[in-house]
Amino acid sequence: MGIAGRAGYPMLARPGAWVERWIRWCYRNPWPTTAICASVFGLIVATVLWQTAVHAKKIAREAQLVAQEKQKEAEASRSVLLNAINELFTTWGNVTILNEPALADVREQLLAAATKLYEDINQHLRDDPDLQQELGVSYYRLAEMMFQMKGYREAAAAVHSALEIQRLEDLENVTDQVVLKNLGDTLTLRGNIMVKLGRNLRYASEGLDPLADAVESYEEAIRVRTRLVKLVPTELEHQRQLLNSRMNKCMVQQVNGDRSANRGEELNSQVFELEDKQEFEEADRIRKLVAKQYAQAEEQYLEAQAQFNIVQKDRKQLLERAPEAASSRHDLIRDSAKGSYNLANITIWLKNFDLATQHVENAAGDFDLVLSDHPDNLEDQLYLAQCHELAGDILSDQIRLFLDPKPDDPMPDASAPLIKNQYATARQHYTKAIDSLKTLDSNSPAIVTKYR
Repeated sequence: MGIAGRAGYPMLARPGAWVERWIRWCYRNPWPTTAICASVFGLIVATVLWQTAVHAKKIAREAQLVAQEKQKEAEASRSVLLNAINELFTTWGNVTILNEPALADVREQLLAAATKLYEDINQHLRDDPDLQQELGVSYYRLAEMMFQMKGYREAAAAVHSALEIQRLEDLENVTDQVVLKNLGDTLTLRGNIMVKLGRNLRYASEGLDPLADAVESYEEAIRVRTRLVKLVPTELEHQRQLLNSRMNKCMVQQVNGDRSANRGEELNSQVFELEDKQEFEEADRIRKLVAKQYAQAEEQYLEAQAQFNIVQKDRKQLLERAPEAASSRHDLIRDSAKGSYNLANITIWLKNFDLATQHVENAAGDFDLVLSDHPDNLEDQLYLAQCHELAGDILSDQIRLFLDPKPDDPMPDASAPLIKNQYATARQHYTKAIDSLKTLDSNSPAIVTKYR
């Protein structure tokens, strides 16, 4: 007992501190104390782990953003590289040196360098699908340049590389219009290259048939462009390109006729040589081959003519539906002019001069129409000059038949005044053609050289 108690005074109790009371409570209640401690410890651990996870996620997100940014930079760098190559070797070359004959060696070296660079890019970046599509377009441009340079074998190799990238396995399920358009353009170019190779009879003697390859390419282009028209039936340009693919296929039949006719001319020259040598039996044998070649040419020309007429009719209908302000209307008129020009060449050989005159007048009228909107277009000026030249050729052939008819030629209904008038008209057409070519030669010497 304390002093106060012993002295008879009441004791004053001091309340314990909260820490002391908490400790005492813990001693009296061990299990709840254990549970509370475990909960507090778990909360602390969870908080630490959560903070660590948040920090790690933040770091991972930042790393992902950096990686994405680096990927974008890498893709942009590859695209810039490819565009720079295109600009240097194809676009710039096409505008600047394609039509300059004096720079042919430089142009060939540039294209060879471009081919090597494209091959290196394709080898190292073949797993990048977006860049592969760009590379396919680059190969197409390269092939087009080589085609314009008349390096048809080199162009065929470049267009083959483009098609290896661009060809589609499941055409009916493709909805990307750009991919379809690029493929259609490349297939058309391949067909054009094969037609150029097919005009050379040497390939036929080697057992090759480039014209069959041309038909195959044009038919595939027709399927691709038909798919485009189905995807966007209101797009005039897609319909125009589809008609062009059909016309290209018609031109193969025209080239077949040209080959047969040229072969007939070659054999016919042999007939004259044999007759001069008085080898009449051999001359008769060759003459039969000449007749066979000419008959085959006539059959092929008639088939081409029928196909051209169908395409031209469809073009006319499309032109009637096209709005006046449509961007493709101008190109559609030019396409119609080219179709009429081809028909004129066919009907000249068939000696239907009135129809040939009608076709060449239609072609000249259409070229005049497009030149009224774009008078500085050098290519259209050249085509118009060629129309005048062809009109002069038609009249010249009519005059020749009257002055020196062959046994199988139809006799024209002509008299001396009519022949004189045809002669004067032919001179007018040739004069217009010469004047146009002189103007073109002064404005752009290369375009005349290119089409000489």
